Amino acid sequence: MTHFLFFKSLFGDPALWKVAKPLLLADVILVLIHATFAANRDSLCVGSICNWVTLEAEYGLPALYMFAKFTAIIVIMFLLFRTTRAAPFLCLSLALSIMLFDDALEIHEQGGAFFVDALGLSGAAGLRAQDIGELLVWSLLGLPVLALLAWGALSKSAVGKPTFWVFIGLIAALMFFAIVVDAAHSALPRTLFRDISYANQLIGIVEDSGEMVVLSIMLAVAITIYHRRTAGR
Repeated sequence: MTHFLFFKSLFGDPALWKVAKPLLLADVILVLIHATFAANRDSLCVGSICNWVTLEAEYGLPALYMFAKFTAIIVIMFLLFRTTRAAPFLCLSLALSIMLFDDALEIHEQGGAFFVDALGLSGAAGLRAQDIGELLVWSLLGLPVLALLAWGALSKSAVGKPTFWVFIGLIAALMFFAIVVDAAHSALPRTLFRDISYANQLIGIVEDSGEMVVLSIMLAVAITIYHRRTAGR
């Protein structure tokens, strides 16, 4: 009941949405720019511009925006740990750091390719060999992440626990888009759509925009919690 009341208080706080709205607006603008260029790729993608504005560009503006939000969340969680000495905040900071490094350094993509070559993986259940390799890497990276989250969950520190469980839900949502929706790119039965390339583009937008929205809400939550702590609420 305590956690539910905290959740209700947090997401009913106008201060949270005051922070979230501009972050979400930036997400919408970036998605619309991507959709415009994707729909008119032949005429608009002149030179390297699509490497900067499309959602799938590894180091384009949307990706850099996501990395910036990720970094800000990690820093705020660490600052909360320094202020409160509560283990849940440290666990979140470290777990999110692993996830950021994986995303920024393309560890699961490169590791997936390594496993394909090293183990001779082949596709199955509609997934490419590369997809299966990436899932293996995610399984390995998930071990320290799960260990850190288990440490936070089992911590006896009451401070930060409500925030911790809110973040668990947001991390689960992030993983849904990053892993489940990402895998749907390959696993999607071709018979369901007449234009599979259109379907893949649509799923790609759902995946990337979903991650962007979750990170924006996560950052808004982190900022709101930090302000509450520093204000003594």
